[in-house]
Amino acid sequence: MALRPGETPGRAIAVFPFLKTTDPIQLGSFTFRSTDDTSNLGSDDATHVREIADMLFMKDDLRIRSASYAMLPPIDLDATDPGFPELENIQAIAAYCYSAPRHTFGDIFFHFEEASLAIFSPQPVTTFLARPDHHVVPATEAAPLNADEWHQVPGYAGRYNFRQPFWVTKGSRLYPPVPHIALNDSQNLSWDLSSAFRESPQHQLLPTLIQPALSDTGRRAMTAISWYNRANSYMVNESEAILSLAVGFETLLGLPRDAKTDRFIDAVSLLLGRVPRLNNWAVQFYAAMDCPFFSVFQDPFFASKLDYILDVVGRDAPRLGVKGIATALFIRYRETHQRSPATR
Repeated sequence: MALRPGETPGRAIAVFPFLKTTDPIQLGSFTFRSTDDTSNLGSDDATHVREIADMLFMKDDLRIRSASYAMLPPIDLDATDPGFPELENIQAIAAYCYSAPRHTFGDIFFHFEEASLAIFSPQPVTTFLARPDHHVVPATEAAPLNADEWHQVPGYAGRYNFRQPFWVTKGSRLYPPVPHIALNDSQNLSWDLSSAFRESPQHQLLPTLIQPALSDTGRRAMTAISWYNRANSYMVNESEAILSLAVGFETLLGLPRDAKTDRFIDAVSLLLGRVPRLNNWAVQFYAAMDCPFFSVFQDPFFASKLDYILDVVGRDAPRLGVKGIATALFIRYRETHQRSPATR
């Protein structure tokens, strides 16, 4: 919804609703803090942060205790804002860092939706969008909205994950983009990302990818990470996840349009060495994109000892399936073979 002539938005706010933090953390040009911390804000900005924090719900009447936020300049959500690419990179890197495979359970630590990012722009919103009244029945009695002559009230226009628009006012509720989200007790944005950037070999170069002015290699790495994150969404099925992982591999490795399988085998060989039957797995990986119910473990070879896979993803490899193995290989390849993509 476009602003009327003379209307100006306030400072926007980016929020990780499902990622909490105890301390501030600098990510690119933005500092993310806990929604409990408004000590360095002016009165208007502090009020906006508190109102937004009160809107964040996990399900039913369960409000999220705290989230992580960063202050932004005023933005036009209906235009391509210059700050969006950097924020998209921050979200992509956070989602990537939290997606480490859990071999014991055959899944990943967090899916992409746990790293959802919501942007709130303080501005007048129409009551028809903030509180629609067609074919709905209020479950609780809400405070009346005192609209002006244009049916507008103070509120927030927003974008969920840079795609889904929403409009809210004080007292509204914003729920997760999927029916169930996992909140982890040990999760701490400042500690987790700072430790990952400092200690994990596969993550040390990630801060250099946040700034949008990247080299061609840096842009390719960020595109590959974005496709990898798509594979870890709750909203995709197994075949869609495999397709996203394949695009991520092809982007990361710079594979040409032809001979993808041969080049993929060569690239993985650099990581694992020339091992028996590697070409079989690569062919089946690409075949899986065309066969939703295909499983590499239907092959007798993959039911036996998989030495090169076990070396990469651990002794629980047979539980991971083709997607899990590809996910682990993607992370391992970045760790071993990506030199600084932002400076090359």
